[in-house]
Amino acid sequence: MEKKGKATPQDLSSVPAVRFGRENEDTARKIFEGTHSTTAPAVCAEWDADRRFRASFDGLTPEGIPVEFKCPPFSGMRQGL
Repeated sequence: MEKKGKATPQDLSSVPAVRFGRENEDTARKIFEGTHSTTAPAVCAEWDADRRFRASFDGLTPEGIPVEFKCPPFSGMRQGL
């Protein structure tokens, strides 16, 4: 319903895990870029055939490979192991 403009998106900015991820995304990008000797700036893309189709990437390498950075808080990482 949000994408049709019939509902207001939920504000997640106060969720600790969301805040942690946003605060650490640039650090994750720098680590990725240093580890892989490349750049991966954040970008938005549109499909030329129909501009209603869009995507945002946390990073995109010069070769066109999209990168999604995840920065879970340490306690969340433990649960996933």
